[in-house]
Amino acid sequence: MIVTPTPAELIADAIAECIREGKNEYGILITSLTGFNIERVIRKVGDIRTSGAKIRLAVQGFGDPNHLKNIATEAGFSVPDEFDTTLRAAGRWRNHWTEVGTRVAIAQGRQPVMHTLGQFQSVTNVQVAHQLLKWAKSNVAVNEQHINLLEALETEEDFTSLLT
Repeated sequence: MIVTPTPAELIADAIAECIREGKNEYGILITSLTGFNIERVIRKVGDIRTSGAKIRLAVQGFGDPNHLKNIATEAGFSVPDEFDTTLRAAGRWRNHWTEVGTRVAIAQGRQPVMHTLGQFQSVTNVQVAHQLLKWAKSNVAVNEQHINLLEALETEEDFTSLLT
């Protein structure tokens, strides 16, 4: 039986792939995206960490902090050293610039202290859309025409300009 991910799960997976691709960045900031499953993002980033990537994750504005900390602990994070439910933690991590690893901050909506994370690289809707197109090419395309269309949407300048 094939289980199709929900849109919220697909967006979460795409966000995790953007984090995987940026795992060598000093910091990654995600603030403009909506409609994703934060628990899935936490678990997926936990999976990325099991392959040796040094990633710390701070999330804010996503509901019950204790529940999210439990999810993070299950995903292999040490709370509060590697996972926290405030952006202040990402600011603290930023101040320890000699420590190895990527600091990831995810916020829902505008949050206090976001200005302190200005040097973090933002993940954009365009990057997530490209990840979704890659996923569709491997999981949805049933024939060559589908693959060609998805590749064109991902690479052709006339189409990619629609994403910016």
